[in-house]
Amino acid sequence: MSDPLLLPFQLGAMTIKNRIVSTCHAPALAEDGMPKDRYQRYHLEKAKGGIGMTMIGGSSCVSPDSPSVFGQLDVSSDRMIPYFREFAERIHKEDCRIVCQISHLGRRTTWNDGDWLPVIAPSRVREPAHRGFPKVMDYSDIKRVIGDYVAAARRMRDAGLDGVEILQNAHLPGQFLSPDTNLRDDEYGGDLIGRMRFLRELYDQVKEELGTDFVIGARVEMESKLTEGLQKEEALEALKIIEADGTIDYFNLNVGRSDTEYMLANYPVPAM
Repeated sequence: MSDPLLLPFQLGAMTIKNRIVSTCHAPALAEDGMPKDRYQRYHLEKAKGGIGMTMIGGSSCVSPDSPSVFGQLDVSSDRMIPYFREFAERIHKEDCRIVCQISHLGRRTTWNDGDWLPVIAPSRVREPAHRGFPKVMDYSDIKRVIGDYVAAARRMRDAGLDGVEILQNAHLPGQFLSPDTNLRDDEYGGDLIGRMRFLRELYDQVKEELGTDFVIGARVEMESKLTEGLQKEEALEALKIIEADGTIDYFNLNVGRSDTEYMLANYPVPAM
């Protein structure tokens, strides 16, 4: 019998030749926010090695007020399309699928870089790692940022990629979901359903734009490792609700947030 890891796998509308995947991370190889030759070759070697799918662009930025301050990709304008199209063509020649992760950092970014725009977040809760005080998002901010996600996802499809992964976790969607970073008293806060409203509207609109022939995934925090943060019972309930919505093809799960003292002290960085 063949090793199950080497058998083809159906993920939404996409067939992957095997179950070996390089998940999203940020190698800080972007040049001016773009995946130029060095960045592409980093993933191309994995494709040549036989993996079924490589996931690029850890925390790729969808909005100008979430700039590429940590060396991640900038997918907030059509400028990225030629680079991504070339990237996808090179990966596809190796019979490998390519998916890009997109994100808005929310309170995790900084104001004194990029276009020097205010940091925004669901609530005015300071982020312990980067120490910025965010502006509370109003309804126009929410509508604009969701539109930025939709536009970024559309650019991935137009550039010939196979899918997009939305980073929830400690970034903006996760900040809405977690009770320690969402202190709102409107319809985007309160109980679990209220705190899920932003990400459900986001997933709904991305799905409406891209349809069923383009894979949409979500990188999801299952437990914050904070007493006052998201707990696994609520996280699991949120996954069940999103699954029932039918907007996400797969969940990519992790534990802990990189903006917490627990994760900063115990970050699982492998030896080089």
